[in-house]
Amino acid sequence: MQGAAILVFTCTLKDGLIWYTKTSRFWYTKIIFAVLPAQRGQLETVMRQITRLATGIAFAMATTLPALPLWAGTTIADVDACMDTAAENGTLPTACVDNAHKECLEFPEDMQASAALCFTQAREMWTDGISAKLDDITATAPPQIAKIAGIEVKYDLLSALVQCDRMEELNGLREEATAEEILRQKTACTATASGLAYTKLAWRSRQLP
Repeated sequence: MQGAAILVFTCTLKDGLIWYTKTSRFWYTKIIFAVLPAQRGQLETVMRQITRLATGIAFAMATTLPALPLWAGTTIADVDACMDTAAENGTLPTACVDNAHKECLEFPEDMQASAALCFTQAREMWTDGISAKLDDITATAPPQIAKIAGIEVKYDLLSALVQCDRMEELNGLREEATAEEILRQKTACTATASGLAYTKLAWRSRQLP
């Protein structure tokens, strides 16, 4: 799996900031900071730090990932097998997402950037999985069902990503929070949101004729 490019840019508004970030080939996140004038300097500093960190990760992905990928082992096929087991046991497949993220979750606190990169690659896997699953549904299900599936997964994902944005904004207001910590938490949240969107889509698709 190819590494995802990370592009970050900011623009300043009169009463806040807008920060755009691309953490996979398909998804952009826009975070709007509505802040008091006294807080603007602090947030601008944090966002500049995150921008520099994300740029460094993008460079690392471009130069080192082909030789030494952080994300290895778990594939969509593994996730589907986990979901098969969940179906046999009569349990929900949500644990399959945590299992898929095990490598990323095990990075210690002094390797925040590596963990963020791992979660970014995980989200790329989920994004590719969602796209492939929608293609399968389009090819096999009635057109109306396929359209409904596309709408459902779109808004399942968007609603979850909004909560990731909210958490990131709140974390940015914590004086003790580092740029690396904020980025790790954000990428973990977006990867989990994408993973849950995939498992929900795949789980529902099992019920299609």
